[in-house]
Order: sequence, then C-alpha cells, then structure tokens
Amino acid sequence: VIDFALLANISDTPVDDSLNDEGEEQIAKLNRAMEQLDSEEQALISLFYYEEKTLNEVALILGLTESNAKVKLHRIRKKIYVLMKQEKV
Repeated sequence: VIDFALLANISDTPVDDSLNDEGEEQIAKLNRAMEQLDSEEQALISLFYYEEKTLNEVALILGLTESNAKVKLHRIRKKIYVLMKQEKV
C-alpha cells in the first residue's frame, strides 16, 4: 500500500521523465506496475492513455466528475512511478 502523503510530495518532472522513457526495461517495469493497480485505476489509465478518450469521456464512462477523473489520473501516474522505483530488478 502506498501512502498518499508520499505521492503528494513527488514532483511531476521525474514522474513525467520516467513514464516517458521508452526503453525496454522501463516499459517492462511500467507493465508490471500497471498489474498492481486496482481495477478502477487500470480502467482510468487504459481509457485515457491507451484508448485516447478525453477526460470528459473517461469521467462519463466511469461515473466520475471530470475534475475527479483528472485528480485520480494524476495520483495514479505518481503511484505507477513509485511502484516502478520500488521494483527490485
């Protein structure tokens, strides 16, 4: 379980840099981190990034407000970053 206070203290820059790295090892770590997310988190990521739905569409599909979907996506990105950093190779 990841502490949400920890996530709040992580800068967006290293998260963005890490998640945009397309190296094989990073992609493998990303996939393993995705497997650790709960079903709602996986759905949010899948709809927004893989299916390229808008925030409004994601919110409608999942029964969330657009602002709530945006906040959740932001937190999930940080959670994925932490999971990737904690992974032992």
